[in-house]
Amino acid sequence: MQASLDLTGARLKVARAKKHFDDLRQAVTTYLAEEPYPYAWEPDSEIAGFRVVVREKTPPPAELALLVGDTIHNARAALDHLAVAMAIRNGANAVGVKETYFPITESDQRFKTSGLDKIKHLSPADRQQIAASKPYQGGTIRYGSFINSTLLTNTPS
Repeated sequence: MQASLDLTGARLKVARAKKHFDDLRQAVTTYLAEEPYPYAWEPDSEIAGFRVVVREKTPPPAELALLVGDTIHNARAALDHLAVAMAIRNGANAVGVKETYFPITESDQRFKTSGLDKIKHLSPADRQQIAASKPYQGGTIRYGSFINSTLLTNTPS
């Protein structure tokens, strides 16, 4: 029987990412409610018609960029916590844990040459699950779906 998978850290990171995303959604809604980009139809003699002119009345708050970054960072960290939990379940020592993280690469080739090395301390079944998600540009992974299906369907240890 395989040891249980402790997903506490990964679940906490997912919860934090969701909190940041909710904060981001609220901040964007508040910003857009102020109609920060008024527009007007103006005559345009070059095309014998009209053009839409958009002007920035209020720049986006700097907080939006921070919330986007925090959301992405915590979602990404949840994947790393998941990979580490899988390595621990597979018996990885401290060095193995330190070498493990969820590989996201720019191509299938790069995944095969360096990404697989980042999950070498996982069981073959766990490595296959991650590889099947195609975590690279042009792959089919949908990180939200992967997080939900992996983190939310496994029972905590």
